[in-house]
Amino acid sequence: VEADVDIAHRRVGPETVAKILLTSGSTSDPKGVVTTQRMMCTNQAQLAAAYPFVQARTPRMVDWLPWNHTFGGNHNFGMVVFHGGTMYIDDGKPTPTLMHETLRNLREIAPTVYFNVPTGFEAIALAMKTDDLLRKTLLSRVQMFFYAGAALAQPIWDSLYESQEREIGERIVMGTGLGMTESGPFGIFVTNPNVSAGDLGVPTPGLELKLVDMGGKTEVRYRGPNITPGYWRNEEETKGAFDGEGFFCTICWDW
Repeated sequence: VEADVDIAHRRVGPETVAKILLTSGSTSDPKGVVTTQRMMCTNQAQLAAAYPFVQARTPRMVDWLPWNHTFGGNHNFGMVVFHGGTMYIDDGKPTPTLMHETLRNLREIAPTVYFNVPTGFEAIALAMKTDDLLRKTLLSRVQMFFYAGAALAQPIWDSLYESQEREIGERIVMGTGLGMTESGPFGIFVTNPNVSAGDLGVPTPGLELKLVDMGGKTEVRYRGPNITPGYWRNEEETKGAFDGEGFFCTICWDW
C-alpha cells in the first residue's frame, strides 16, 4: 500500500513541472520560468487549432534553434513530438560563417513548415534569387514560413514572394506573432494570409489579452492555461508578474 501511495504521488499531472527555462536576462535579471505539463500540452493544442495544416500533414522541420530556448525546445520540438513528425537538426545558424550550412540543408530537405529569424530569411531570400535547387526544394512542400525575434523588413517579404511566385506560381503564407517563455511561448498569431511587416495578429484560442497604456506605450498582458504559474524559487518576482485580475504583465519580458 505504501508503495502504491508513493507511486501515485509521483504520477505526472497537469501541474507537474516539465522543465525550468531561464529567461535571457535582456531586460532584467535571468529568472527560471516554471513550465508545467499543462502549459506545454495546452500550447500545442492551441498551435494546432491556429494552424490546422500541421494536423492534416505530418510536420517535417529543419531547425537550428537550441532546445534550451522556448521557441526551439517548446514550440518547434513540441510540434514535432505532438504530431509525430520529423525534425532535422540544422548545424547552421543565421550568421555569416554558418548560414551556408543552413542553405545546404535546405537544398536537400524540404520542410512542411519553416521557422527562422529575420536575418536568416534575409539570407535565404537573397540566395533564392539565383539558387535554383534551393528555390525548388525549399518551396516544394512548405505550407508556411514563420519569423520571430524581430521585425521582418518589407523588402525581404517582397523578395521571398517574388521567388515563390516564380517557382510555384503563388505566395507562401508568412506567419509571425508575439509570445514569450512565460506564455509557452505561443501567444498571439497572424490569421490574415496577406500579412505585412508589423502585423501581430490575434490571441490563440483560450488565451485572454488585456492591453494597458503604459505612459504612451501599450503593454500586452496574458491570462490563460498556457501561462506560467511563476518563477522558480522566486516568490517576489512571481507576485510582481501578475496584476490584480491574474493577467501576466509583460512590461519586462524575455523571449
